Amino acid sequence: MVGIQTILTYLTLVSIPVGVAYHIMTLNNTRKNQQMQLETRQVQLFESFVDKITPELWSIQNEVCNEWKWENPEDFIKKYGLFDASSESRKLVPLLSIYERMGILMKEGVLNIEIMYDMVGGNPIRLWEKIEPIADYYRIHHEMGVKGMMWEYFEDFAYALMEVRDKDREKFNQRYQKRKQTRAKYGKTIPEYNP
Repeated sequence: MVGIQTILTYLTLVSIPVGVAYHIMTLNNTRKNQQMQLETRQVQLFESFVDKITPELWSIQNEVCNEWKWENPEDFIKKYGLFDASSESRKLVPLLSIYERMGILMKEGVLNIEIMYDMVGGNPIRLWEKIEPIADYYRIHHEMGVKGMMWEYFEDFAYALMEVRDKDREKFNQRYQKRKQTRAKYGKTIPEYNP
């Protein structure tokens, strides 16, 4: 006959694995919730930076990328100055500072570069490609030591965005085909994609 002591022993043996399994499930749920909170905070932080890019700053970026013309860095300095207080180029500094801070947050792993690309697209890339020769000139002629690399984190940010853009272009065709099928289901068409 099975005694009460034996039954209690079996219950204890069964409850230990159940308790361990429950604890593991609780830890996994806690980890998932923390990850979701972290991602939410990352998006909120990044949105706060994107919100700092006012229509005026977007306008300045478009002006620089589309209207400012120069042959070489010396020509740039002659036409627009070199970011001193009274120069035309000085109006770019707030936007460059925002992109620099985004680069720092990316470097520290605070912000996810894929989310950053989805939110700002190629705008930082366009600006970096336009001013990269000016940054190189400034670094060669005006920097004092390695730590002073003007816009080094903006540069890293721009190149990281380029890598994401290249990967995203590979995936775009899949998204395009899905959109095409969805539209066809509702009797709509989509312009043809020409890579």
